[in-house]
Amino acid sequence: MLLHTLVPVPAQPAGPPRAVPVTRPAGPGPVEAPADVVAAGVVAAPGAVERAAAFDLQVELVTRVGVQPLAAEEGSLREALTSLYSLFGTSRDVLHRMAGETAGPLVLPGVAASLANQHLRPFLATWHPALQEHEAARPPETGAAEHERQWKRAGEMRTALAGLRAPLTAAAERLATLCGIDLLSSSQADHRGAEDHGGGPPDDH
Repeated sequence: MLLHTLVPVPAQPAGPPRAVPVTRPAGPGPVEAPADVVAAGVVAAPGAVERAAAFDLQVELVTRVGVQPLAAEEGSLREALTSLYSLFGTSRDVLHRMAGETAGPLVLPGVAASLANQHLRPFLATWHPALQEHEAARPPETGAAEHERQWKRAGEMRTALAGLRAPLTAAAERLATLCGIDLLSSSQADHRGAEDHGGGPPDDH
């Protein structure tokens, strides 16, 4: 049985996402994972729920643009944004799944909140409205893909997207440690194998 849960991908995000608080149902309000626990990594064997949720989030993370490189002039920036929006939603769902867990210390909520609030949200809040403004100015006779290639800030956005790779990869590595299954190494090995045989990376958003 697959552990991960498919998350619907919105065709067009309505706007930049809000910060995701780490909450517990009966608590007084937002709760953040203790800094020493987050810094130390896995300090206790995670329970079954935490392992399963870490696996689910890792599946979504390692298959997205951000961890997987997007070469110059390759793929669609709009599709990349939509993919990262879905990943933001998955991170939020993981926090909801972990809210009822009392066995601790829990590491996953800190990883998921950091992923959403420190990396995904700032990127999406900057580049969603910027690309949307350019898309709104597309002449009727110009196709969407061609109009995107003409965007003066396309290179800047691709650079910012490439900058997400290090923190997102670090998050994937921590998730692999939590769940005990390293999908990132397998993904990178497949990517190197495709290049060795003359093929390019998969166009997976």
